[in-house]
Amino acid sequence: MTAMLVYAEQPLFTQVTWWSVLLVCFCAAVILGIINIIWVQPQSTMGLKFKVPALPLLPILSMFVNIYLMMKLSAPTWIRFAVWMAVGFVIYFGYGMWHSSEHLRKQESLSLARQQANHTRQREHRSSSSETKKLAASNGVYGAVQTHGD
Repeated sequence: MTAMLVYAEQPLFTQVTWWSVLLVCFCAAVILGIINIIWVQPQSTMGLKFKVPALPLLPILSMFVNIYLMMKLSAPTWIRFAVWMAVGFVIYFGYGMWHSSEHLRKQESLSLARQQANHTRQREHRSSSSETKKLAASNGVYGAVQTHGD
């Protein structure tokens, strides 16, 4: 609706055609649907220090005013905005992926799993080497050189 008012204000208000009336009715129905969705949201009954005044109407009006102002921006402004948003996303996600609590938790769990696996391997190696020594001692070949072909 806002884009229609910004870019089609001359043709829309000077020549009334069936499609322009249909477009305005469709946009009005969409807006009323959005207002209805916002209006039926549950509201807090607690006594808060700050509440938004005129709760469903003021945020809706603010949304449309901001959209109207955004539609008045020039193309170079939108390009600069897109470039700075891309730079911001790269910094935000690049830093966040390596410094997030989820990543650190994953690294800690991998480290713990590796330590447990190493401990288990060492225990198995010790037990298998002690079993080999016991077996060799019981056969009488522990520490002795065994010759083949005698």
